[in-house]
Amino acid sequence: MDDSQCINDEQSQATSRFKLTDGDLLMAMTGATVGKVGIVVLSGRTAYLNQSVAKFESTEFGPGISWFLFCAFQIENILEQVIGTSQGSAQPNISSKGIESTKLIVPSKRCLCEFIGKVDSLFLKWMNNQNEIKYLASTRNTLLPKILSGEIELKSAPHFFINN
Repeated sequence: MDDSQCINDEQSQATSRFKLTDGDLLMAMTGATVGKVGIVVLSGRTAYLNQSVAKFESTEFGPGISWFLFCAFQIENILEQVIGTSQGSAQPNISSKGIESTKLIVPSKRCLCEFIGKVDSLFLKWMNNQNEIKYLASTRNTLLPKILSGEIELKSAPHFFINN
């Protein structure tokens, strides 16, 4: 989500129904990335859905459905079906109807709930790891210039940080 365009606070209040949350599953519907899927990890930021991105939701299975669908879209022929519905000569576009027309074998409700229960902790750990990576990268980017310029000295740092 780096290098994203932002809207002002007034606009965001009017579009609160498009607010994204951690774990939302999105798919690009336009351009060179058409069909690309990703799970939202906000890292403390706020993000909103726009018209060129699809968000997958389920009232029956809740946010855990994202885990099943994310795994399903990793299967080549399923993603090819979605991309195959794209139209447009200058820039490929897929519609929500095109996405919904994808043939997908859906397990029973019991099986799907069991799957979600088994992988939920794995995806939550993955999202926590993404947040940790973002935090550590930010810390590195803040400290490194200060260390290189001599503003911060490492003499008092633990031994494992110092190359001898």
